[in-house]
Amino acid sequence: SDGVKFIRSLWYVFTVAHRSIELAGDVRGSLRTHEISNRDIIDFDIDVKWDGSQLSYRAFAQVWGRGEKDEEVPVAWMSGLVDVQTRKYCLFNCHYIHMQLDSRWLELANAKPPLTLKSVTLEELKAFITLSKSDRVEVTADDGLMQWSPTSVSEECIEIDWEMKEGYNPYRMKKENITETGKILLLHGYCAKHNGFLLDYFDDYLLYEDYETNYLHDEYAKNVLDVLEKNGSTRYSAVGHSQGGPVALHLFTYYQTGMDAVENGRVIQSIGSPYLGCPLAGILALIGDAFGILCGKNGDLTYDGAQRWESLIPMEKEAEVYFYTTQYPKEAPLLQRYCLLVSQLVLSANNDGITEQTKGLLPYGHLVDNYEGECHIDGMRYPRQLGNVDRTKEINEKAAR
Repeated sequence: SDGVKFIRSLWYVFTVAHRSIELAGDVRGSLRTHEISNRDIIDFDIDVKWDGSQLSYRAFAQVWGRGEKDEEVPVAWMSGLVDVQTRKYCLFNCHYIHMQLDSRWLELANAKPPLTLKSVTLEELKAFITLSKSDRVEVTADDGLMQWSPTSVSEECIEIDWEMKEGYNPYRMKKENITETGKILLLHGYCAKHNGFLLDYFDDYLLYEDYETNYLHDEYAKNVLDVLEKNGSTRYSAVGHSQGGPVALHLFTYYQTGMDAVENGRVIQSIGSPYLGCPLAGILALIGDAFGILCGKNGDLTYDGAQRWESLIPMEKEAEVYFYTTQYPKEAPLLQRYCLLVSQLVLSANNDGITEQTKGLLPYGHLVDNYEGECHIDGMRYPRQLGNVDRTKEINEKAAR
């Protein structure tokens, strides 16, 4: 208004992804009978062009079939983490990803082949950025699949169960035969310097330890699976602090684990977890002890990355999560309403010094309580959230086993 010229500026981090994979345009479909469940399974081998720089991706697609009048009929939606595979003795079009579908979805839709995949999408795992997408791909079916047709069973007789949605799961099928006493898997947060859990108040626990590290959710999850495999554990629930909460949910969603074998309690519990992201995980991770100077940016914990990650977590998986949040006291004197002064400059009101209360709310999970007067970790203005003895006892008591 006074005639002074100025330029508005904005500092924003854009994640740039290397296009390491591309849909090649061909999908091969085949029918098989599962060797244990005896269910008819439809396998989709989706051809890709791949440069070998990244093994795992997130994939999803719509499945369409044909109805009684040969009209297109929507059947189901498939999604999951996939690894690129290579055909043996192959010279051309050798790489593919594999997805599968329980044939009961076709029964439920009263549909039959030929099949079509629509909105086939491949995302990388650092920030879940789309690398390749195809609006429509016709499935080249083998003789077994082409000859398949719906049975005379009515739609009302088909009950959508976990096996239709997740595939055969040995932990679920054999949970009655697992004699191991259920344990509690304890997962620390991003760049944690040491164990923060009050171990004396957990009855039987598995403590994952890999401190001062920076992993994406899937990298972290695979490291946990390696430890569990070496340990031989087959039945456990999970308790996560900070990033440990999303990692537990990632494990429960994308992998078959001992969490599928527990009963009578909370499968996942978390404290101070930024399910919907945190600005300190992006370029602001450089502001010091808030996330650790040498840990660096974590795409899965940024606002954009976290919300893209959460968007494909099924509601029923989130519903197994019970989470706690904490923050500085709301009624404290104005100059004492913070946990970490340097992070208070960029976090919204009501935070624990790392996680904003609104970003710690998992949409379909269960908020147990929001405690005032507790901060994320040691060294902040108020006591650390993992130091609450009564809450630790409650978490131990409520854990599924």
